Amino acid sequence: MTDIDGVQHQRTVPFGKVQPQVWQKQIQNHAINFAAPIKEVLSKIESPFVTAIADCISPQASFYDGKLFLVGDALALFRPHVAQSINQAALHCLLLERYLKGEITLSAYEEEVLSFAHTTLLWSREVGSEYLHSIAGHLYHKMRHRVARRAQRWGVRL
Repeated sequence: MTDIDGVQHQRTVPFGKVQPQVWQKQIQNHAINFAAPIKEVLSKIESPFVTAIADCISPQASFYDGKLFLVGDALALFRPHVAQSINQAALHCLLLERYLKGEITLSAYEEEVLSFAHTTLLWSREVGSEYLHSIAGHLYHKMRHRVARRAQRWGVRL
C-alpha cells in the first residue's frame, strides 16, 4: 500500500495519504456490491485512511504441558465480520475451567478451542468475501466454512 508521497505501508495508510485515484477506483469497483447506507458513507469520506484486515491463528493453544495457555484473541484473531472475539474468549474460559477441574484432557481442550478457532476463521472469511470478492471467491470460502462446520463438535455450546 503506497501513499501519495510514495511511501509504502505494511498495514495502514494514514488519513490524507491515500492516493485519490486508488480510493476512487476502489469505490467504483466495490460500491456496486454495497448497501445504500454504506455507499452514502463512502461518498462522504473526504480524507480516507485504509487499514488491511487480516486474521491469524496459532497452531496450538497450550504450552509447557498445560501451564501456559493462549486465550481469546491471543490464540486466534478473526476478521471483524462475524464479531466472535467475546464468544471465543468465553468458550476458552469455560473449557479451561473444565480442564483445570480434570473433566477434560489437555488434548481435548486443544481440539475444542482449535476447532472453534478454525471454523470461525473460515466463517469470517466467508462473510467478508460476500462483500469484497467475486461470486467465485465467496463460494470458495462458503464451501470451506460449510465443510468445517460439518466436522465440528464443541464440548461446550455458547
